[in-house]
Amino acid sequence: MTRFILIFSLVILSSCSKESEHFEMVDLSVQTLTGEWQLTRKYVSPGGEAIWENVKNGPVYKFSADNTFQYSEEHCLSGTYSLNDDTLNLICSDSDDIRSYHISEITTGSLEISFTGCIESCIYYYEKR
Repeated sequence: MTRFILIFSLVILSSCSKESEHFEMVDLSVQTLTGEWQLTRKYVSPGGEAIWENVKNGPVYKFSADNTFQYSEEHCLSGTYSLNDDTLNLICSDSDDIRSYHISEITTGSLEISFTGCIESCIYYYEKR
């Protein structure tokens, strides 16, 4: 039994270290945001209890080093962005919209943001492609 617990513990520890290497916490900057980010999960509340939902073939943000972005969904397809502390502001080129997101966490492989105008819970989890 002791041998089983030891082997099980080693397997768990080795799998955790691989994940932490891929998802190392980083400081928010244009450099760390640059790249393609695909929505894979969302935490939303349509008026009731909020739950995490998996998203298949989610939309993709592409952030460039020159502070421009492209988006694969219907509104705010492109424009410029700015970073201010933990806030991401998107200035849409196809409208006068400015969308602001609070960045709760950014790692080398994941980005978690929430829309600042959201009344209910709304958290969006993106993975770097």
